[in-house]
Amino acid sequence: MVVIKPTIVGLKHLFRRPVTVQYPFEKFRVGPNYRGVPAVNFDTCTSCERCVTVCPNRCTIMVEHKGKKVPNWYGARCMFCYLCIEVCPTGARTNVPLYELAEYTREATLWDPERLDAIIPDELRREAAPKTPVVDQEVCVNCLMCEKTCPWDAISHVDSGKMRTLTIDYDTCTYCGRCIDVCPPQALHYKQQKVAKGDRHQWIKFIPEKDIEVENYFQLLHKKVIEPHWCSHCTACVVACPVERILGGDQEISEDPEIPCLDCSLCVRSCPRYDYQNPKGLGEYMEVHSARSTRFKGQDGALATEFLVTAMEMGIIDAAIVVASDDKWRPYLKIARTPEEVLEGRRTKYALADVLTALKTAHKVAKKGIGIIGVPCQIEGFRRHAETTKFFTSKVKLVLGIFCTENFYYKRFYEEFIGETIGIKPEDLKYTDMKKGVLTIQSKKGEVHKVKLKEIEHYALLGCGICQHFANITADVSLGGSGSESGYSSVFIRRQNAKEIFDYMKEKGYIEFAPEEAIEQVMKTNTFMTKYKIKIHPIEPYLEDRGIKVEAKEEGEGG
Repeated sequence: MVVIKPTIVGLKHLFRRPVTVQYPFEKFRVGPNYRGVPAVNFDTCTSCERCVTVCPNRCTIMVEHKGKKVPNWYGARCMFCYLCIEVCPTGARTNVPLYELAEYTREATLWDPERLDAIIPDELRREAAPKTPVVDQEVCVNCLMCEKTCPWDAISHVDSGKMRTLTIDYDTCTYCGRCIDVCPPQALHYKQQKVAKGDRHQWIKFIPEKDIEVENYFQLLHKKVIEPHWCSHCTACVVACPVERILGGDQEISEDPEIPCLDCSLCVRSCPRYDYQNPKGLGEYMEVHSARSTRFKGQDGALATEFLVTAMEMGIIDAAIVVASDDKWRPYLKIARTPEEVLEGRRTKYALADVLTALKTAHKVAKKGIGIIGVPCQIEGFRRHAETTKFFTSKVKLVLGIFCTENFYYKRFYEEFIGETIGIKPEDLKYTDMKKGVLTIQSKKGEVHKVKLKEIEHYALLGCGICQHFANITADVSLGGSGSESGYSSVFIRRQNAKEIFDYMKEKGYIEFAPEEAIEQVMKTNTFMTKYKIKIHPIEPYLEDRGIKVEAKEEGEGG
């Protein structure tokens, strides 16, 4: 029985066709998705090097062949990932279904361009329409990063007055896609199209006119805004600079001379003080309240913290740019991803923090939205920056604005004024507060000092000298201690997104309101503060210096 069963099985297969292919007398036919040798059509290769760039095993390099640089192929290294064929903009790299690749030596597995070109069958040797770079003109921010990056000088620009014409020369372009890779707003993309000799892709963008003789646009910004002390240090120009050449920090805005300027004009176009609209007054608002958080403790009711945390809980934002401080009250920026991290920014600080410079990082980490908080000039800078370069600001869903009379550099305010003049070291400081034109300073030992703001104006940023913007009217919601009792915040709801968050906070019982009669004091005090800031910061001399006619307005009138 043991012998009979295998015999029967053998007899069943005796007259059947063998499953095994009798190689080398018979050749196996590979399927259509087989990844074979990445051959190269020598005629359509543009030497763009994209196949070299994406190859994970470095099995492709560019070599000189008949006066042209084309890729070779090291078969012993290749894992047949197919990436070199996928990224080829002209279809020059073609999958040839060869599988007899064994050689007697490792050196023999290195295929030169001539060998790669020779194995392409005639039916695959077709000239496909290339994938050429084109631009979405509405999305382009005219940063010139494409021109700077192009290794073949195929992209150029010509300025004429207030217009800039940018050109991609397809005769020179190799369709390598490096301009697409670096384009910050992703305005450049591939389009498969036939191109003829002499074809070009052109688009026109607006640029500010250089009405004085300068080397570049940063020098124009320096001459008209920084040098005459108009600069508010909002850092919109720092964020906008595509090569990170402009420097902020605890100092006046400056430049890094080691980094060449692109002369793109983004710094000028994003600066709110270059063509200053001078916002002032109480602005437009939907509601006014005096309230505090029931969940968190803070100097002025912790309502800014409550707004950010509630927005996170509602799923509106998942990142917030907050300003924390160390034990010496030195401010630093933090991308808060949780309510616990938001709480680190509760303490009121009167030193400069470059809030807008964190936008690039926040844009990368945020999936849902970003919340920011800043003084009036910073929110002005954000709004102008959002008009110019939407790609870094599109995720911002909540803009909190705090009231401000003046802002200070850390070293001048905490070290020189409080440390040297008042005699309290920053690490011994417990509390600072500005209300009704008076700065209150309290040490950990209980010492209290009160100073009129007028007496310390020379410690403030020089750009504060022309700022008449107190109530942060360009924010979604403005808040601060001015006009409210200690431990409460005055709140001006200005936009619908802020109202929805505020209504949710009321519904959940996250806020406690001051008595109704407190609103009258809120309006009275903040109306006074808007007029007071206009009075102490006359802007007319600066406008006249720039040849701008000043129309007479009543004090406190909105800008």
